[in-house]
Amino acid sequence: MNKESLKYKKILPLFFLLLFIVACLPTSVRAGSVDVEIIKQEAIVGEALSFALKFSLEDENEAIDVANVKLNGVALPYEVRSQSSSSFTMVVNGKTVRSSSDIVKSYIFSVPAETVGPLTLPEFTVAMGGESYRVKPITFQVLERPFSDDLQFLVTINNPQAYYYPSQVIDLNCRVLYRNFTGRPEIAEISLPILKNLSFELLPDSNPNFELIANGQRIAVQARQGSEKMMGKTYNSLGFNLKFRLMSHGEFEFANYLKMIVETGKTFRQRSLFFGSELVRETKPIFADSAPLKISVLELPNTDVPDTFNGAIGKFKIKVTPSSDTAIRVGDPVTLLIEISGRGTWEFVKSPPIHKVPAITDYFIVSQESVVGEVNEQQSVKSFSVRLRVKSKTVKEIPAIPFTYFNLASRKYMTVYSDPVPIKVFAASTTAQITDFNAPPETVTPEGIFKDQNQGDAAGQEAVGAGASGGSTAQPEVELPPLIEISDNVPWSATTENHAPKYGNLLFAVLPLGGVLCLFVIRLYRKRDISEDMAAKVKSNKAYKRFLQSVGQLDQSGSDLPVFCRELGRCVHQYLEERFICTVPHIDEQSLQPLIDQRKIDEAAARTLLDVVEEIDLNRYAANLSGKTQASHLLKETMEAVRKCDT
Repeated sequence: MNKESLKYKKILPLFFLLLFIVACLPTSVRAGSVDVEIIKQEAIVGEALSFALKFSLEDENEAIDVANVKLNGVALPYEVRSQSSSSFTMVVNGKTVRSSSDIVKSYIFSVPAETVGPLTLPEFTVAMGGESYRVKPITFQVLERPFSDDLQFLVTINNPQAYYYPSQVIDLNCRVLYRNFTGRPEIAEISLPILKNLSFELLPDSNPNFELIANGQRIAVQARQGSEKMMGKTYNSLGFNLKFRLMSHGEFEFANYLKMIVETGKTFRQRSLFFGSELVRETKPIFADSAPLKISVLELPNTDVPDTFNGAIGKFKIKVTPSSDTAIRVGDPVTLLIEISGRGTWEFVKSPPIHKVPAITDYFIVSQESVVGEVNEQQSVKSFSVRLRVKSKTVKEIPAIPFTYFNLASRKYMTVYSDPVPIKVFAASTTAQITDFNAPPETVTPEGIFKDQNQGDAAGQEAVGAGASGGSTAQPEVELPPLIEISDNVPWSATTENHAPKYGNLLFAVLPLGGVLCLFVIRLYRKRDISEDMAAKVKSNKAYKRFLQSVGQLDQSGSDLPVFCRELGRCVHQYLEERFICTVPHIDEQSLQPLIDQRKIDEAAARTLLDVVEEIDLNRYAANLSGKTQASHLLKETMEAVRKCDT
């Protein structure tokens, strides 16, 4: 064996040892690569360009950071899609182990095309598994919108005015005019920004016959097809109207456009879904812009605004009729039906603010509950139900109730009045008679009766004696003989003989009569009249139980917090009136002070109840509030406060 072979023979074991050591060293798992795929490199201005970043992963839970993908300092929106060629899942020692190979996670970015010309996305970096990857700049091309004289889009107002007021309705006329297009052109997109503006409410068409898509939403319209001449050319026309109600004031301007897909007249072959190829007609988009739509909506005049104005716009009348008895006592409620009739937008018509009319508030307590009106089927009358409580017995009528509206024709505030409602008011009892149902009934002792009789007999005897002694000499008093016992007048056998057995048989004859008498007494007992005091006492004892039943029926989901608070406040108010047999117009310090003075409610418990009622009032008149947690919190506090008052 030569020296060269001996040399390799010594090195070979060292080489295998080195390979073994390298194989045993821990290796780090990293993502394979980041690829860039251009999805849409050219787009018409107003549309969107797109590209995708594809991350090849060995672990699907590996962290990826794409926050640096920005255009003009603004992060681009994206969506994530994942795919893998093979994967499996198994459970080892109670733990779920997932394994997959060739995992590709794609981040698809959308780039807005706003200006015509080249658009370059600057260089950026992304992170994956703690490693950074640099992506070179990406260039896109933004094309100008193609226009044609053969396509026109006209948007005008049928009832144009220099300015409008809230609640008025504008009639928008939209027309699509086209000519000289082969095949069947299709409307791809209609842009009407007014549809997305909350200051305009779209009114549904009463008789639609066509459905179109504008600003991404489906709209049912009454479409008209025909022909129309413009600038000496005849166009095919498709027209429809949109009605909007103005909901707020402001200066508005809308740029509208139409995108239509038309055929170019050329054809090309395209591979079919299954076998071979098919002949396809080539299409292209064409745009048409309408003149800018300008709308000026003025705010209602803020000078000489009556206190009773609360938003009604149009022309209205008011009628008030009592829907309850008008012969009442002081403190009793009277319910009024207020009917507003006329022309206008019913969304702006609210109940007259009678709490601002001194002629009413001086003599009546106005309910603080919010009033929701109802519009009849003919959309001609909106009705409200309002409750009042009379303060004084001197009141003879409910004064005329004013209703103020803004007249669009005269541009002035107008106030109309209802006819007065005559009522009869009786004085209420100032003190309440309290009956102690636990006290024993009054009894009259026989001694008292005999005492009065003896006094009368003595007086009579004195009078007789005085009359008898009319002469000068008095008659001598005659001594009566002593009483003789009966036993001394009859034989002993007659007084000591027991005659009861002789009359025992009479009991059987009386039994049927006794049964009839018992039935008669039971019937009278069932039909007995219960006094008002007794009924009030029973109702007071059950007030807390009725309160728990009432709050248990409330909707505690918190979907409409104001409605929940109004119902909860009603339950508390009803409990106080039933528990303490009194009338509480409002739950405040003034109404609870008499109960505190009479030691019916502890002062600390009353203070807790007032705090809870104040918290309920803060939410009961708010709009569009919801919250299950807040509803549950209010209910818990209210039940605790009422429990303290009940004890």
